[in-house]
Amino acid sequence: MNECSPIVPGVRPSNAKLRLIWLAIFASVVIYAVVGLVVPGMNGAEAGDGTLRVLMPVFAVMAAGVTVLVMFVMPNILARSGNYRTLCLVRWAMAESIAVFGLVLLFLGAPAAVGLGFCAWAMALLLLIRPTPAGEQEVRGAPRIPPLG
Repeated sequence: MNECSPIVPGVRPSNAKLRLIWLAIFASVVIYAVVGLVVPGMNGAEAGDGTLRVLMPVFAVMAAGVTVLVMFVMPNILARSGNYRTLCLVRWAMAESIAVFGLVLLFLGAPAAVGLGFCAWAMALLLLIRPTPAGEQEVRGAPRIPPLG
C-alpha cells in the first residue's frame, strides 16, 4: 500500500481521504459561524429571560470537557484499538460539537463574540488534532487491547 494518491502527491490514499474529511469538518465550522452571523437570531427576551445566562456557562463547561476528552482521554482509549481513522473521526466530531454550541447560542441571541468564540475554539482544536503521519505511527505503535473471551 505504498501507492501515492492522485489527490495529494506522496500521500497514501487513506491519508488523503482523512485529510479531505478533516477539511470538510473544518469548513463546516466556518459555515456554522457564517450562518450564525447571517441568520437573525432571537433577541434575549424571545429566548427566555435566563436561557442565555444559563446556557453560556453550561456550554462553556461542556466545551472544556469535550476539549479534555479530545486531547487526553480519547487518544488513550482509541489508540489501543489501533484504528487511526476511527480515532480521528470521533475526535473531529467531538471538536465540531463545540461550534454547534456557538451556533445555538447565536440563534438564541447571544452576542456575536460569544458564538464566534465557540467556533474559533472548535477551529483551534481541529487544527491541533489534524491528521498527521506521526499521529498514525503513534496509534500503530500503541499497545493493543486484548480480545475478550
